[in-house]
Amino acid sequence: MRNALYPCCGTDFEIPSTLLRSYADTVIFCDTNKRNRQKFKDWHADSSSAILIQTNFECIDVWDFLGTCSKLSAFFYRRDSSGEGGSGVPVFSDEFLEVLMAKFEDTGYILSDGSNSVGGMFRAIIRISGLDRFGFRFRTVKEQPLLENFGLYLVKVERLLV
Repeated sequence: MRNALYPCCGTDFEIPSTLLRSYADTVIFCDTNKRNRQKFKDWHADSSSAILIQTNFECIDVWDFLGTCSKLSAFFYRRDSSGEGGSGVPVFSDEFLEVLMAKFEDTGYILSDGSNSVGGMFRAIIRISGLDRFGFRFRTVKEQPLLENFGLYLVKVERLLV
């Protein structure tokens, strides 16, 4: 079972569910806002037959979720900030990525616009030479099918052999 995580998702359910079908069997939406859990339930009840991917909502802080979740094969993140109204979770930071990558399968994907990057981390990940860090190699895939229409980079993540 391939799991994708979308932390700090707010009420952004439909498009991520569609986009992640190629990379995961289940999308786990994660947000601390209890009202968003109800919005997820309402959305799921209205559209579950058309989604073609299993979806779950965890009303928990993403740091706590990562402490207990099973393996991940995809990570989705977009449209967030550290400012007012944003989650403030620095997902593209050394601290967060180290914890996230400890949960990753040997091969997986990141789909993101680079929101909440610290110290140019996301720019390093998407540069032509990519980035080797946390025991993984991050490289953008040659074709970027989500960039023009969604502003999302597709990054392949592969565990480095020790």
